[in-house]
Amino acid sequence: MPSKGHDLHEIALDGNYLGRVDTWKAGTPIELQSGYRSDVLIKAGQKPGDYRIIDQAASSKKSLRQINEPENLLAILRITEETDDMALPTNEEMAALAPFGDLDLRKQAVGVQEVAFKLGQDAKGGKNYFQVNYRAFNPNHARQLELGAVDMWSLTTVGDPAAIPNPIPPTPHVFHIHVNPFQWERTGPDGKPQLVWKDTLLVQGPAVTNVYTQYRDYIGQYVLHCHILDHEDLGMMEVLDVVNTPVAHAH
Repeated sequence: MPSKGHDLHEIALDGNYLGRVDTWKAGTPIELQSGYRSDVLIKAGQKPGDYRIIDQAASSKKSLRQINEPENLLAILRITEETDDMALPTNEEMAALAPFGDLDLRKQAVGVQEVAFKLGQDAKGGKNYFQVNYRAFNPNHARQLELGAVDMWSLTTVGDPAAIPNPIPPTPHVFHIHVNPFQWERTGPDGKPQLVWKDTLLVQGPAVTNVYTQYRDYIGQYVLHCHILDHEDLGMMEVLDVVNTPVAHAH
């Protein structure tokens, strides 16, 4: 999503303040996949006229649907003759809004949680399966997590085994988790790695993407699922259960 002729001053991702202003220069796109949110400030230029905000054309490699997608017009930014020279917020002002300060969970993570989204088919190719860790959604099956724990989550997608006729390859899915956001490393507008907080992330298998999270305050159940909502509805979802006292495993 680039803007013609205007910088995009990003201040939040998925409802989580960055704690700074990330300025993506005019014409540089911000990636928005299914379920992503990006809060940006646009300061109107000094030249009146109409300017386009577009959904940039995407190749099949960057498209969730794995097809070439054409450019689409999202909005027209119309600048009038009137002037109001408002100041953008500073990094210092935004730092106070950062939800978790300058926390780096990579240094604290102890446990590992795995999520493998699987879109597959039966041996006859007549029925598709939508699963998380090879299991379709079951409200009575929950992954148990310990309150206060810090985990690395390893995310990937898998397809059919080679023995299946015309196997489905690992297809992109969108990881979305409720309640506790995760920390993820992306490339910032300056081309350098930076940590951001999100709750939704495109996962393209067979590569593995690692994110980090802590179960902070909430005790009880919530879900993770694929944010391609028909995939979720067909079984690509899992219940999580945060407990204050770990339950001993039976031997």
